[in-house]
Amino acid sequence: MNNVKRNLLITNLFLLVVVFLWMRYDKEELLKEGEVLVLKLAPADPRSFMMGDYMTLNYEVNDKLPNQFDFGSLGFQNDGPNRRGVVLKMEDSLAVFVRMDSKQPLEKGEFKLPCVRRYFRWEILPNEYLFQEGQGKHFDRAEYAQFRVDKSGDVVIEYLLDKDRKPLK
Repeated sequence: MNNVKRNLLITNLFLLVVVFLWMRYDKEELLKEGEVLVLKLAPADPRSFMMGDYMTLNYEVNDKLPNQFDFGSLGFQNDGPNRRGVVLKMEDSLAVFVRMDSKQPLEKGEFKLPCVRRYFRWEILPNEYLFQEGQGKHFDRAEYAQFRVDKSGDVVIEYLLDKDRKPLK
């Protein structure tokens, strides 16, 4: 019985490592081959007590997303999903809102990003950027976020950019 438990533990540990390596490989491929999408940042909260230094990202394009008041967002009734997709495209080197995702095929130059409803508005994800503690002043200069996106909607933040669109590393 002891050998069975040990073998089961080793198998589960091996599977866990394989899953994490696959997730890392997937993100590395997205960084290499994904298309670039740049969003203008709006001011947001720069610190979390539990997570250390990080920046909550708010994008100017969030203000363009449809934000109707509904009681479902307050939890009184479930009138729809709290998670959807938003379709954006690059225009003049910045991403602009096209439409909320309605499962239509994407046209050339369009990208789908995930978004979530928080209180009374939709917010594009990812909306947090973690950085080494003590680097807050350095990243306060960020005015843009550069993403790598693929057609399936996978997204990763590649860099935060300064006003001249140079990466803040």
